[in-house]
Amino acid sequence: MTKRSVLLALLFAAAFCGACTSNRPDAGSEGKSPPRRIVSHLPSLTEIVYALGAGDRIVGVSDFCTYPEEVNDKPRVGGRINPNIEAVLGLRPDLVLLMENQRDLAAKLKRLGLSVMVLKSESVSGVFDGIDRIGKRLDLEESAQRLKERIHRELDAVRRKAANDPPTPTLIVIGHETDSLRDIWASGAGSFHDELLTIAGGKNIIADSPAAYPKISKEAILQASPETVIVLFSDPLSEEQRKRELALWEPLGYIEAVRKNRICLIGAEWAHKSGPRMPRIARAFYDCLHPLAPAAP
Repeated sequence: MTKRSVLLALLFAAAFCGACTSNRPDAGSEGKSPPRRIVSHLPSLTEIVYALGAGDRIVGVSDFCTYPEEVNDKPRVGGRINPNIEAVLGLRPDLVLLMENQRDLAAKLKRLGLSVMVLKSESVSGVFDGIDRIGKRLDLEESAQRLKERIHRELDAVRRKAANDPPTPTLIVIGHETDSLRDIWASGAGSFHDELLTIAGGKNIIADSPAAYPKISKEAILQASPETVIVLFSDPLSEEQRKRELALWEPLGYIEAVRKNRICLIGAEWAHKSGPRMPRIARAFYDCLHPLAPAAP
């Protein structure tokens, strides 16, 4: 696993956990007229705006926004840890989209006179709520309803396909130390990965964890002996990278996933992102859990 993949995974987990501690879902000032110049600080929020057909209103994005392709030509405004307020101001936005754990940034931008919308997007329900709120704010409520219906339809198709099989005990790994199975970070209860795993027919072996993205030891993995291990990467893997990753798991030959060659590697920029492409993750999980079945629709 590359250093970049680990960094992205840990930043993602930290962002999610920050959202878990917040208890004010509607902070921020939301103006009345539909905005024409939007700055988005989170990939999932950027993708929602584009999916609603309003990508032309995006004038700036975070350092981690990479989809759709057009965002790569947009000015960057930093990330969760290093937001660039001067860059935001320079873009003259009439709406700034922020994540739940960016309330300090939201307060600063509001004091500077900017309209801010703070949203949750790190759970399936949070994504749907974000679609609703952004759609309403942009005066695109019909588009928001169609988008939600499409996502529900695609997730339901995966759910129906997995319904007749018993849940598969599974571990989802979002990051670990490069070339070593130390510092293993996993997706636990409360994460959107956990929700999508359930839809795909899996049972999270760390569903009882109090943290959404906990660090887990090799001993705990050996004790739980998952039938499938899914390892997520932020970039496509070469054949050599796949071989190296699989070799790291060989010493854990006592767990069923290793004995049955059920270490599933997913290397894609969408693997760590909630948002409109969640059905793609659910389908990928289904394919990992049901390797002999036809691909999920």
